[in-house]
Amino acid sequence: MMKQILLFSMAALFIGATVLPRKSDNGKVYYFCDSRALDQNNVTGKQVIQYTGIKTLINNRDSIWKKTYEWATLSHGNCENPSGCTSDLNSYDTYEQAEAELDDVIKNASDTAHFILRKRDF
Repeated sequence: MMKQILLFSMAALFIGATVLPRKSDNGKVYYFCDSRALDQNNVTGKQVIQYTGIKTLINNRDSIWKKTYEWATLSHGNCENPSGCTSDLNSYDTYEQAEAELDDVIKNASDTAHFILRKRDF
């Protein structure tokens, strides 16, 4: 439990330091979130990958930080990987860019012998 609290605290600090708006022309960004095992080198059994669908967000630091923090809370609270979980908000200027990247995430984790995909309503 203490390890998870420490990881969550470190993630929150890291999130706050790295959230930057994109150079979007229309005032919004397209995003999806994903989460995987924190330690990629020592995964035992199947790795659980959490992900969301593509949504839009106002393109400013506060709204991006708030949504990133909310995803971190959800993904860490539902983490099934023994080493802990990452919590990534991936933002793009166009829907097509977001869709291509999300398709890659799903394709790369489609081997059911090694991965379990969990789509989260977020």
